Amino acid sequence: MKKVLVLLASILIFCSHGLFLKTNAYYLGTYEESEIFPFSFTHNKRDNTLNKDRIIHAEIVGNDYDFIPEEKDWYDHDDATYLKFETGASGTYVAGISTSERIIEMSPADFNDYLEHDGVIDILESRKNKHLLNEPVKEKYAKHVKAIMQVSFEKSKHYKKVFGYPVEFVPASNPYLTKQGDEITFTLLKDSKPFANHLVYFGKSIKAEHGHGHFHDDDEGAAKTDANGEVTIKIDHKGKWYIRTIDMVESDTDEVDYISNWATLKFEIR
Repeated sequence: MKKVLVLLASILIFCSHGLFLKTNAYYLGTYEESEIFPFSFTHNKRDNTLNKDRIIHAEIVGNDYDFIPEEKDWYDHDDATYLKFETGASGTYVAGISTSERIIEMSPADFNDYLEHDGVIDILESRKNKHLLNEPVKEKYAKHVKAIMQVSFEKSKHYKKVFGYPVEFVPASNPYLTKQGDEITFTLLKDSKPFANHLVYFGKSIKAEHGHGHFHDDDEGAAKTDANGEVTIKIDHKGKWYIRTIDMVESDTDEVDYISNWATLKFEIR
């Protein structure tokens, strides 16, 4: 039986740290020009832009529509990398961006703080048990972000598109048929297979005074996926929603200590 996601009071959840695929309009008209951009936060602050040279996959899929951008479709502005596109026929569209791997070195305090803030509790506990809390870390990471948009009125099944990322979320039903008070189920995939018993977080995007959306611990819930890799959340408010996770494992090579893949998905409820 699917279980509704609940708040886990025993876990300290602070403002999200990660990459999200943002658009100023999740509801669009047919043949309308728009743009999306990767948007990064670190502890509630805008992080540096994602250089498009790190993007190894970008695609938008919809009804009779499969857009794979070329160099001319990207531009940089105000410390952000934007992707321009024009919609096609009416339907539900999904966009995905995946980055190449990158290695970062972190001090023990910074890495432990990151694990706590972002809810990578299993790795934090492992470090405690192995007496590694005072050891510096090399982490290899990549990020895989998706956004679902509605173009005009027709509700299509393209929200189910699996891009084949190392980790990604796929809704079991169309978010744009979901209303306030409904529940919606997501499947978490790892290498395109259901990822069971893994911790995920969800919440609502709150618009700050400076105009950028950010994510508050007061509005963030968490739960583990079930045996089918599924989690179900109750949509208790209208607005922009997200679901996120980090899959981190210990490395079996000398190159780095940990390997992580991040997944996020955003959509809007009216």
